Amino acid sequence: MMMTVEVLLYLTISLTLGLLVLFIVQRRTISRISRETDSLRVNETQFREAATLARLGYWEYNPQKGDLYISDEIFSIYGPFPVKNLNIGRLILRHTHADDRKNLLLSYRKVLSDAGIQKIDHRIVSPDGKLKYIRHIFKSQIQNGRAVRLFGIVIDITDQKSSFEEALNTRLNLEKLVDSRTQDLENSRKAAINLLLDANEQRERAENALRQLEESHSEILKLSQAVEQSLAAVAITNFEGEVEYVNHTFEEYSGYLKDEILGYKLDLISTDESAEGIYNQIWNVLRNGESWKGEFHNRHKSGRLYWESVVISPIFNEKKEIVHFVKVSQDITSRKKLEKDLIEARDKADQATRAKSEFLANVSHEIRTPMNAILGFADLLTYTLKDNKSLDYLNSLKISGKNLLSLINDILDLSKVEAGMLKISRDYVNYRQLLKEIEQIFYFKTAEKGLRLNFNLPANFPNYIYVDETRLRQVLLNLVSNAVKYTDTGTIQVDTEISYPSSTNNNENAKIDLIIRVSDTGIGISETFQKIIFQSFTQEEGHDRRKHGGTGLGLAITKKLVELLDGDISLVSQPGNGSTFILHFRGVSVSNDQYAKPLHSSLNWQDIRFGRSRVMIVDDVEDNLKFLGQMLEYAGIQTVTANNGEQAIEMINQELPDLVITDIRMPGMDGFELFGRLRQSDHTARIPVIASSASVLNDDSTEEWLSRFDGYLLKPIQASELIENLMRFLPYQLNATETGHPASPKKSMESGQITVPQEASQILNEIAMDLWKQIRERQPIKKVEEFGNLLVDTGQKYDIEKLVSYGNEILQSRRSFNIEGMVRLIREFPDLVGQLTKSVSHE
Repeated sequence: MMMTVEVLLYLTISLTLGLLVLFIVQRRTISRISRETDSLRVNETQFREAATLARLGYWEYNPQKGDLYISDEIFSIYGPFPVKNLNIGRLILRHTHADDRKNLLLSYRKVLSDAGIQKIDHRIVSPDGKLKYIRHIFKSQIQNGRAVRLFGIVIDITDQKSSFEEALNTRLNLEKLVDSRTQDLENSRKAAINLLLDANEQRERAENALRQLEESHSEILKLSQAVEQSLAAVAITNFEGEVEYVNHTFEEYSGYLKDEILGYKLDLISTDESAEGIYNQIWNVLRNGESWKGEFHNRHKSGRLYWESVVISPIFNEKKEIVHFVKVSQDITSRKKLEKDLIEARDKADQATRAKSEFLANVSHEIRTPMNAILGFADLLTYTLKDNKSLDYLNSLKISGKNLLSLINDILDLSKVEAGMLKISRDYVNYRQLLKEIEQIFYFKTAEKGLRLNFNLPANFPNYIYVDETRLRQVLLNLVSNAVKYTDTGTIQVDTEISYPSSTNNNENAKIDLIIRVSDTGIGISETFQKIIFQSFTQEEGHDRRKHGGTGLGLAITKKLVELLDGDISLVSQPGNGSTFILHFRGVSVSNDQYAKPLHSSLNWQDIRFGRSRVMIVDDVEDNLKFLGQMLEYAGIQTVTANNGEQAIEMINQELPDLVITDIRMPGMDGFELFGRLRQSDHTARIPVIASSASVLNDDSTEEWLSRFDGYLLKPIQASELIENLMRFLPYQLNATETGHPASPKKSMESGQITVPQEASQILNEIAMDLWKQIRERQPIKKVEEFGNLLVDTGQKYDIEKLVSYGNEILQSRRSFNIEGMVRLIREFPDLVGQLTKSVSHE
């Protein structure tokens, strides 16, 4: 019995001691867990902040177990994708650009057998279709020749600058993660206390807590490795700006080792120029709790300067107090150098363009000035010479002069297109009339060579198309001219086709696709030359240049003009079988009731006689004075001449002329200054002034000045253009036509009464008057042209010359930008209607 009691007592004491020992062991374990938790929490916060701000993604993969760990930043870079049943290779390759997959796969396979670090830059396509550039760095852990662990980091290098919002969101996410971990650790601590109640359950919970700590510690190590291996320089400072941590890339950028920079402020590496201004600005922003981003110079330890793109953000503790700052930067020295080189290259190109434009402007002026006299006197000789042989010589002179002028215009047009100075001015154009004009131009040339020139239009072609008439005419003239030049026998055909989009159903004011084919049966073009035929100064080898001539500019200009008209041009040809050039213009507006500009036949000096008038000609070139003086005297106009602006002012003050024609470029007082002086004086302000110039490549400022003149003549001055300008300001009368019918007076508004048909009176008092009410206060260009064309068309239809003259004056004022004259004419319309409708015919 005593033995039994002793045994029980022994067992009781042993059990009590065992429980006591277990309790002491568990208390020590809990204490150690709490200390490690606090330490890891601080480290985890700092390294997570640095990794996220550096935009580093990382992953870890165990090929043996198939375990895959992926950080959240991977998802930010690649976009959302399912992780289940994907190894890291398939996961990465799934979003890699197709052209980069092979190289990435080779690097991945290499790292499976080689413990070295693999680094590769490649492209990925995010789920929303955006292209990104990333840098992938990964390595493996090899045991017994096999990879047992793969680890990689991913850096988004698409945008080197991180925004404040991204840094803030990342910091908040990390804080949430730390709070979550802290809560888990707190739960683990409570679980450890509860282990005292149940030894077995307490031990299992303690083991779980230790595993969680190990995982947290492993994750912090991964973050540390990611930051350390980042290609962005990372530095962490305390609140005073003293450096507490820098990564390896920071050492490479600055040249300072960690031991040399720790404890110092970052302005150690700043330049003198940035230390005072930029760093004060940065600290003001950061200490207000905001992030700062920008670019500035830093100085390498060796003394050289380098550029950095920087984002600096504050780090807060749980009390929302700033405790640290983290700086993430990227070396952008190469980019800055490239930007500087590009700016210098652009400036040099601009200088070259300006120099070329100035050269061409001078060439234009210097060539056109003598051409003005050559072609002008040739025209005058045409009226006086009667000998056929002399007239033949004179005709050859005029043709050669016009060919030279055409060459100059081609070169200038090409230069204006390349310099972006050629402007497109669209209007409603009668395309049928345009084709008739081209047919008349080439009638004699095709008849001389025995060629047939055909124009085909569909029956449903609209009355008017909305294009730049001048440039479309130039394109067609170039193409037809080439066809005539390179065709000796057969046919030249201009076929026009249209198609209406299904939604328009051929409605009024619809848009069409316009296709124009210019075909010939000429020598054709080789396949090799077709590839370069639209380049400047190119002609096919083997062609007889003496026979065909040309500079190789026509098709180059044609292509550029077609593109400016929002069209395209193509070519189908075979040597010996002719050529077809195809123009395609899409979305061309059309109309059947617009008033297009009428096609006027050019008047010559024999067709008109001007009333008693006095015109002053101002020009520093004696030949120009002589030519214009002879032209005007031939038309019965008295002329006075001046060699410069000062002389012109002196003569005008003595006797006022009815009109002044002045050159623009003159020594001393030029044409612009002369015009300004005349307009400033009440005595001379009402004298019409027409500008003449040999310059074509005018800048916007010059064009604006020219628009103030009452008219503009481009040298060489054509007789028809000179006559048209004179008709606007001087009284005149048309001579008898070739058929013997005398023309009616067109100038005098005070001439005898005219009988107006009732239909014309109705148009003037209703349709025209409604339009006039729309333009009497404001003058929209389209409405003014519609008004002027209506008057011209009505006058021509009902044979009312006064109305035709009035409408043409309004249109000419609009084309020459004579706003004052245009407004004055528009205000006279009610008086004109009253005069015309005093006598109405009821026939």
